[in-house]
Amino acid sequence: MRSVENFGAALLAILIFEIVMSSLDKPKPEPEKIPQWSCVELLRNQHKEELSDFDKLILAMAYTESRFNDDAVGTCGDYGQLQLTEIWVKEVNRITGSNYRHEDAFDIDSTLAMFAAMNEVKNPEKSIDKAISIHNKSPYYRKTVLENLAMVERYENLRKKLITKD
Repeated sequence: MRSVENFGAALLAILIFEIVMSSLDKPKPEPEKIPQWSCVELLRNQHKEELSDFDKLILAMAYTESRFNDDAVGTCGDYGQLQLTEIWVKEVNRITGSNYRHEDAFDIDSTLAMFAAMNEVKNPEKSIDKAISIHNKSPYYRKTVLENLAMVERYENLRKKLITKD
């Protein structure tokens, strides 16, 4: 029995030796160079078009709802960055004749399309207050979204100054 254990240990030692030796023969690949950007450079390189007030609202709502997490799942079965519920998606389908599934709320392009479709029908004037109310009627929610909207506007003002400062 002892010779079998010795044989196994010797075989393991040879295997480890071969692995180590074979790794020494091959040149190590260069690590991938990842560009290092400062925050200022990132801001300057962003899309330079101005956001509409409604676009800023969508950013504030996405931040409020999920902190921009596409994979967010809420406690009431709400999905995606804007935390759309199944009832919300069914309402979009009813009023627009579309056929979205609740799972489509995990896809930001579908979420934005649903949000736009809902507001085109129920809020064609693109009222900030009405858009918030369509999404969630809670006074606390409205207050939080408006606070986050102010934060988005401060961000945009700083971004504009940085991209024009050359």
